[in-house]
Amino acid sequence: MKDTDSYHVFYKEETEDSFTKISNITKTNYTLEGLKDETTYILYVTGVNELGEGPGSMKVKASTLSVKRAQMPSYKLINDSNGEGKLTQHIVSAKHVVGSMVNSSLDTDAQSANGLVDDSYESYYRLEDWDDAVSYHQWQWGTTVQLDQEYTMDRFTLAAPMDTVGYGAAAIYYWDSEQNKEVQASNVRIQQKDDGQGRKYYVIKLAKPIKTSRVRFGLTTSGGVRNIMVAEIRFFQYDSLESDIQALFADDLHLTLAKDVDTELLNTLQQRLDTKNHGEYHPDQKALQVELDTAKQLYAEQDTLNDTIAVHANLRSNKDSGISVGGLNAWQPLGISAYAGQELVIYVGNPGMKTGQNSSLSLVATQQHAEASGFAKTVGNLKIGRNEITIPQITSTDVEKGGALYLQYNGNKDTDQYAVRVSSGTRVPTLDLYQVKDKEERMKRIRTYIEELQDFVPNLQQQHEKDHKTEGNEQVSYAYDEKTCVLNITDIMLDQMMYSIPASQVWNAVNDGSVEAGAEKLNASLNAMDDMMTLFYQHKGLTDNFKEGTAQNVKDKNHLPAQHLNIRYMKMFDGAFMYASGNHIGVEWGSTRGLVNSKPVEVDENGKKIGVGTYFGWGIAHEIGHNINQGSYAIAEITNNYFSLLAQADETNNGVRFKYEDVYKKVTSNVTGRSDNVFTQLGMYWQLHLAYDRGYNYRTYADYDEIFKNLFFARVDSYARNTALAPAPNGIKLTLGKDAEQNIMRLASAAAEKDLSDFFQRWGMVMDADTKAYMQQFEKETRAIYYVNDEARAYEIEHGASEGISGRDVATASVSKNDRSSVTLTLGNTADQADAILGYEIVRTTYDQGKQKDEVVGFTMDNKFTDQLGPVSNRSVSYKVTAIDKFLNRSAAVQVSPVKVEGDGSQVKDSWTITTNMLSKDDEQKPAEGEDPCAPQLKSAAYRMIDDGTAEENTYTGASTNADPQITINMGKTTEVTALRYHRGTDERYDMTDYRIEISQDGETFKKLKEGAFDFKDDVATVYFQNADNDPWIATYDAVYVRITALNKKNSTLVIPELDILGPTGDNIEFYNEEAAETASIGILKEDVILQEKDETHEEQKIEKGSLIFTGTYKGNPAYNVVMLYDEAGNIIGGTDAEGSLIANQVIFAPNPQDALLGEVSEGTWVYWIAEKDLNVEQLPEKVRAELYRVDNALTNEGQRLVSDTLLVKIPEILPEITLTK
Repeated sequence: MKDTDSYHVFYKEETEDSFTKISNITKTNYTLEGLKDETTYILYVTGVNELGEGPGSMKVKASTLSVKRAQMPSYKLINDSNGEGKLTQHIVSAKHVVGSMVNSSLDTDAQSANGLVDDSYESYYRLEDWDDAVSYHQWQWGTTVQLDQEYTMDRFTLAAPMDTVGYGAAAIYYWDSEQNKEVQASNVRIQQKDDGQGRKYYVIKLAKPIKTSRVRFGLTTSGGVRNIMVAEIRFFQYDSLESDIQALFADDLHLTLAKDVDTELLNTLQQRLDTKNHGEYHPDQKALQVELDTAKQLYAEQDTLNDTIAVHANLRSNKDSGISVGGLNAWQPLGISAYAGQELVIYVGNPGMKTGQNSSLSLVATQQHAEASGFAKTVGNLKIGRNEITIPQITSTDVEKGGALYLQYNGNKDTDQYAVRVSSGTRVPTLDLYQVKDKEERMKRIRTYIEELQDFVPNLQQQHEKDHKTEGNEQVSYAYDEKTCVLNITDIMLDQMMYSIPASQVWNAVNDGSVEAGAEKLNASLNAMDDMMTLFYQHKGLTDNFKEGTAQNVKDKNHLPAQHLNIRYMKMFDGAFMYASGNHIGVEWGSTRGLVNSKPVEVDENGKKIGVGTYFGWGIAHEIGHNINQGSYAIAEITNNYFSLLAQADETNNGVRFKYEDVYKKVTSNVTGRSDNVFTQLGMYWQLHLAYDRGYNYRTYADYDEIFKNLFFARVDSYARNTALAPAPNGIKLTLGKDAEQNIMRLASAAAEKDLSDFFQRWGMVMDADTKAYMQQFEKETRAIYYVNDEARAYEIEHGASEGISGRDVATASVSKNDRSSVTLTLGNTADQADAILGYEIVRTTYDQGKQKDEVVGFTMDNKFTDQLGPVSNRSVSYKVTAIDKFLNRSAAVQVSPVKVEGDGSQVKDSWTITTNMLSKDDEQKPAEGEDPCAPQLKSAAYRMIDDGTAEENTYTGASTNADPQITINMGKTTEVTALRYHRGTDERYDMTDYRIEISQDGETFKKLKEGAFDFKDDVATVYFQNADNDPWIATYDAVYVRITALNKKNSTLVIPELDILGPTGDNIEFYNEEAAETASIGILKEDVILQEKDETHEEQKIEKGSLIFTGTYKGNPAYNVVMLYDEAGNIIGGTDAEGSLIANQVIFAPNPQDALLGEVSEGTWVYWIAEKDLNVEQLPEKVRAELYRVDNALTNEGQRLVSDTLLVKIPEILPEITLTK
């Protein structure tokens, strides 16, 4: 401390009461002398200055060491003691270069180091450094010992005077008399030992014995401690016993004996191991005895041992934590089938480990043809050497109990060299092609495997009788059944896939008359699987090929799985054809042959399919997709099918599972939410691939950089694994949450570096605020990518990107048919390259409050399009048609002349979905198959209620046992509803009678509209909705969901042929047909029209002559209708008063109801006028449109909505005079 002049040190033995004080210490370190050996002391310090003595420091506790001898081995000792403090036998001298000798009476000369070999621990060598001739000064420093003659040696021991420092490395230099120079021994190891009495010593072992008379020692301390001390060194004659025992084994793994091993040799070595020298056994006697025992056991069991199996140390789970791939396992087949209760011996070897050490291997037992929930069990971890194992029972099902065995490597070193041999169990054919890149070696292994199958499969039943029936083990003592016999198993291990399927199925698939033919057939199928997995993983952005200099964090997140997928022969759960589970894919008997009976897809250099090869069907790819699908945006039964499409697409529209007609209906439906058809919804993901991948479907790439550049979903998945890599041009970084739809929208925009909001909105998806913020950083995608299809993408690849028809006037369209509730358009184009036209987008145009409203209603690749307009009633409609080319460019839109349609108010049901709590005998559980392998969802017969048919095959019959029956219709978008129509069946006993009808916007919160009893007319009941006051008029509501509850019908069978939801209909407005009415619709009023006579309570009201009037007919209720006129630009037609305000008037005429309520009018007259004083004829527009509105409340205008409008009518240049009469 700065203010301290000196220190006092206080110390005492732990057991004493008082401290001893040492004063006037001026340095910051001090050595206490004369302390007892192996004694614990307590110490503290105080500081002193001119002000006095400060408070004591915190007390510390420390123990002294002993200078007692280390009991080092004497077996084969060369330098026996001549007495403590005397030079040991056969030692001439010892020297050092640096450092010093402490307490050594034999070392009066400066360089003498005889105290190292004087059998005394009082004298020792000390160097205040961390290294002495190991890492530096190798040829100058160190301590040298001269012996009296040459000896053959391979080990030395040394000990320090006290155990205050450890040694981590050593070097040995020795005089080679043949070379006449000093050389360095290679592969020197130093190992710390405990003498059993509390002292440590060190053994220095050489890889090979040396013959020399002079040795120089180098040492390095552990942890860089600068304090090297050596009290004593011992030398030992070489004993070949260890080498001779090691020579019993033919490999470093100690799993195979040398050919010359026999009982006599084993006995001789045992005798040598049991012989003492210097009164001691060999210092490694215990370890050598274990090795010798292993050799004896191998010798005794050599007739039952299977071949040695090398373990792949780079096939392990801890490599795959960053790549987001599921369904993997790291199992490696042993090629052994074993039954429950069977006892096995498994030998494990590793050249760097000793017998008895724990290995990094565990044994996994499986049950043949088991259920997914319990088919495997880790039996335990294995030790180096001999392991006795009893196979556990995994299933209680009444079948043979047992199956294939596997190893799992749990370490973390690619260089680990484990191997195993198994005694007992039944050997089954296994093909290991993991990391086999050489084609000749691959075919050699496949041929050998085919030969094994050829011998094994025909004898399966015989083998079963021998191994199972005759041994009397109840676990497998069953009549032979090839589908359940636990011997009928084989494993084929590829880099990314392992098959665990019946051996007989493989043999039956590849047996083609000869071994060579079978090998070629199997090789082709395995190549197909390899190719398919490469294709799949590249679309996930996973590869093991990276350019030099690629950052490690990129490699860590984007490498291929170290583990493999595992397709296994399994028992299916109810309804499934295949399934994907946590660490395997389950397939049944009938699907196993197809795994080895495929051919690679033949492609050209650009990845275009040119041959007849196919991958493994929809089902296998579907299940693989479940496992490898990126979890952050995975939607089961949809996104996993992307891989199924990859496996079958052929650049044509017929090569995909969905219909593009359905895709186009979805993206022009304006309906929020996913399609209820999973294959149609799959089109969204496929279109992103088509829109941004400019290579043919089967194109693969050389390295990660090329993959990332060329494959859209490689970028998507790469960003999902590491969001930090995603672009953020405005600094808004990519984040992912739990919502798969928000995630895919963000990821897709990142991968495209485009704002894809239009695309996703077309697919019915709704962006949250974070998604919008991230996407809006990017430039808008202007191409119509929601119309892309396979053939359009192929056309662009073949013809190159082009602006094509962008913005050009090439589209043609006209109305060819106008029915009551539909309009048919004839479409065409005048493009120079007609074959480049993909199709036509149709936008329906209507008007509301004078403003144009555009709604996309369809896309077609044909030259005809019919717009179904059931819910559109008495409205004028027009159409804009835009040609879309195969480059996804838009032409200029062509406007179709408007027409007026009547409509019947029936809402179109194309995008509806329906749910019910009723069950029906007609609910269809489609059986699982290769094209839909997982347990298919129940197809509800409820859709019969909204299929626009009332025939028997279209009629729903069902019942609810738990509550009153409920039917919920989701129309997909906000829709105007005014009524529900229910078509009854032929037997009134099964009718819905009492009802409750509710509506909702979100499907959660419902509002009751009406409750009552159905009133049928001609077997149809129509329930019109009213307002909350039950006023006697039809009310219109906005709804997404409509729910019908059949009251008091619990446990009752209901028959419902059809349900319709109606929108507003009936009201109509027209200008006069001047020819038919013989009067003009627009003109100047010739005479006043009195609307209200003056009386005691009323002022006179009239339309003054000279007013500009517009007149026509209407259908509706004059109490709740309002007429408005607009010009072409959407401006209200009116005059201008003195204050400059817009002013116009309107009146609706109806028959006098006398004392009754004013009711519906089938044909009345309306007049809209501008008074002469407010009129400026020069400002009149060329054309005018009338719009008729209806309100629910005439006083408050609540519920105002447009119900009808007219086509545009030309205002005459010369306004005629009009006379109006009552």
